Amino acid sequence: MANHEPGIRLVNAAHCHQARPWGERVRINSGVVVEEGRVLPRCDWRAPSPAEIALLTAGDGGPEETLALFNIPQRLHDQWWSLEADQDRDAETKRAAFQEYAGELLAYLQFKQLPLPTKCTVSALVHAVDLASTKPNAGGLTAAPACPATLGGINLSDEEAALVFLNLGATHLAARIPAPTSFPERALAFLTACSDYPVVRVALQPGEGFWLPPSPVAYDGDTRGRTEIDVQLVLHRE
Repeated sequence: MANHEPGIRLVNAAHCHQARPWGERVRINSGVVVEEGRVLPRCDWRAPSPAEIALLTAGDGGPEETLALFNIPQRLHDQWWSLEADQDRDAETKRAAFQEYAGELLAYLQFKQLPLPTKCTVSALVHAVDLASTKPNAGGLTAAPACPATLGGINLSDEEAALVFLNLGATHLAARIPAPTSFPERALAFLTACSDYPVVRVALQPGEGFWLPPSPVAYDGDTRGRTEIDVQLVLHRE
């Protein structure tokens, strides 16, 4: 199995504190399986060593090199499920309630100084259980996400969710694969040639979210082992 190279690191977003230590929430594996162009992580997840934790995480860092985790207050998590529980509203009333909720959420993230763009869209995505990939058509790590220009996502489920990513971003892969191809093509080429390169899995508790680096990163969701549907609020740039 290959070893991780220095690359994108996990951090806690500024002004956000995660109680669980990295050693409890980060897992790595022995690489990926490439099937008909789909890149899926192997299931042999294990706890990382202290040296691996040091390589994959940081106390802080520039946004280009970090994937930040944050959390929303319990009231916003509960408020979402209150919206979903009210089935008697008509479509227009539900749309207005969702827009109001999205506005409150964005105001909170702005207060926490997450790098929100001038225009930002919020979408809710629901995924079934037992999926090795939550990308469209289970496309895998290197496939395009359901929402283009994704900034990050929030686990609105009542169950732990999983984010899977490759710690080598656009800059790192460009140095390895200099041909003038797109980032997804570079990521696919790298993981096809180096299928034993470990990918990273990080647990997201209910109400916890992730913020992607500004430059492209190969990431996906994984609902294997869940007992309830996965509900994610996705933020993306207009």
